[in-house]
Amino acid sequence: KKNNSTVRLISIKYWLAAASVLLIVALGVIFFNQPGGKEKIFATYYKPDPGMISRMGNTDNYEFDRAMIDYKTKNYDTAIAVWESLLATNTSNDTLNYFVASAYLAKNQNDKALEYFQKVIAVSDSYFLKEAYWYTGLAMVNEGRTKEAIPYIEKSEHSQKEALLLKLKQ
Repeated sequence: KKNNSTVRLISIKYWLAAASVLLIVALGVIFFNQPGGKEKIFATYYKPDPGMISRMGNTDNYEFDRAMIDYKTKNYDTAIAVWESLLATNTSNDTLNYFVASAYLAKNQNDKALEYFQKVIAVSDSYFLKEAYWYTGLAMVNEGRTKEAIPYIEKSEHSQKEALLLKLKQ
């Protein structure tokens, strides 16, 4: 009888030890998969640009409009391919540069997004200037370049600008 209860006690101890190890591993996975500082800030403030109204049918901008639908349905690679081909003949088009940048940012390709956002910012009367400032700042935050991001965010007119600046300056 003693032998049997001792075996059961040892068996229970092994199960408890195994359960403890599994619990620690599970908590570690949950803890380490939480977004860090910059990722958390980016995730809190980043919402992809909603895009423009697309007119399908008899239009001069069919390719652009078709790519806009791809962008809105998160088919970013297709949208980028079309818009970059359109940019080949009109490199300074702020609309194309803005949406190529927006698609790259949605794909979390900050370097490419920043490259195109800078082209928009270079056009001082761009319709997308204030948005380009906002998204440039967010892309820099996502890269951990917080101090560089602040001047861009300050130039934006985004409704959450002040809240983000407060977090970045802490």
